[in-house]
Amino acid sequence: MVEALETPINTASTTDILLYVVDLYDVILSVESSALPLPSKNQIVELREKATLCFLKNYDRLYVQTPGRLLGWTHGMLLYVTILMLIKMQYKCSPYATLSPSVLTFIKRYRLRMFEDIDPSQWLFSDLVSMLDVVAFRWNTFLPCKDLETLLEVLWRVSSKFITEMHTKDRLNITNFCDPVKGLKHHVRVSEVGIILSMSRFFWFKRLIIEYNRWPMSRTSTYPSETNFETFIQGETKSFITRRFRDNIAKFIWPLLLKHGDMEIGSHDQLGEIVSAFTIIFQRFPAGWVNNLQKILNYAEYEEIIQNKNIAEYVHICMIHQFFMSTYNVNWITYFLVFERAQYKHIDAIERSVVPIILHRSGRFVVFFEGTLYENPDGCGIKHAFIVWLCVLRERCDGRCFDSMDFTSIIEKILDIDEQVDNTRVIDGFFDLNDEV
Repeated sequence: MVEALETPINTASTTDILLYVVDLYDVILSVESSALPLPSKNQIVELREKATLCFLKNYDRLYVQTPGRLLGWTHGMLLYVTILMLIKMQYKCSPYATLSPSVLTFIKRYRLRMFEDIDPSQWLFSDLVSMLDVVAFRWNTFLPCKDLETLLEVLWRVSSKFITEMHTKDRLNITNFCDPVKGLKHHVRVSEVGIILSMSRFFWFKRLIIEYNRWPMSRTSTYPSETNFETFIQGETKSFITRRFRDNIAKFIWPLLLKHGDMEIGSHDQLGEIVSAFTIIFQRFPAGWVNNLQKILNYAEYEEIIQNKNIAEYVHICMIHQFFMSTYNVNWITYFLVFERAQYKHIDAIERSVVPIILHRSGRFVVFFEGTLYENPDGCGIKHAFIVWLCVLRERCDGRCFDSMDFTSIIEKILDIDEQVDNTRVIDGFFDLNDEV
């Protein structure tokens, strides 16, 4: 175990990572079989953090099929199972995971309860799956906090028990996520898709919490509460006349409606192939909901479309983007907007950016510029973030981006309120008009 801690992981090659994981897995099995002594808890925690960091940094590269007899397995799955075994070893001498009163309050506040018994040791596999699903589903309704991290640690401990051990069929009670165990009639183990379900959520929840806490938030800046944004948006509703604009909205929205981990879960049966977001949507969402959303996007008026809270923000983004394309010939979404699931891939580019960028984090839109986040105190929608973006652009960049994009006209159009001159006058009393000629 000491050697595993001291040996650096060569991340230049996925083969070297796989060899390290295989050696680490063999060491853990030796410890479990008492062939090697149990290391200290600090060593286990340190090794767990080392393996987790490697997993988070190389997640996409490790999502490749493992050669040999492990059909449906990826390099990342082997590393994830190894991490779960370290979690199991870390709490080997501790009581089973429990939900503290503060965590139960957090669950109640954000409507996350998907179990009958508050004792996790009594949960079935369906309870674990439902809890992972509901946290992903409601991720945008809460902010990362200590209670959330404590709840997730409980879920990883429960996952380690279900994934690294065999169970009876009444415990692993989702047939689609179970495989039979040869020679044991009444026992099953978690299948590859079941592991992917837990692994994908482990990655995204861990990754997003890290990104959320990466940069400080400015609390001193002020922004105008009255703007011409509504007038601007109303002027852009003319784009809904064309079918092409509506099709572009639908194409833009489908990947954003997927919950964290849905893409990996829905596409694992076609490992190695590119699966469209629309295909995953039909797998993970009710077909009637998807068809109704298509109907709204294709035929409804603007006023009806924005009544749907699931897509209103994304529709406004497409309208802003369309304005920049038609007026400045600038791909606004590509240059100035980064969504949550893409941020970890572009951290270096975001931090080196010389222009303000709008980031989407936990259902909220904020502006990043020169290592600091800026949030509009009036709200966290795209409308409020766009106003902050224009303000930062005017105050810090003189209204220009990359020396070639002059956005002064749109800044003035939205931020500058025309002064209304009151020409009315009050007339008191009565007087007679002499109309006689």
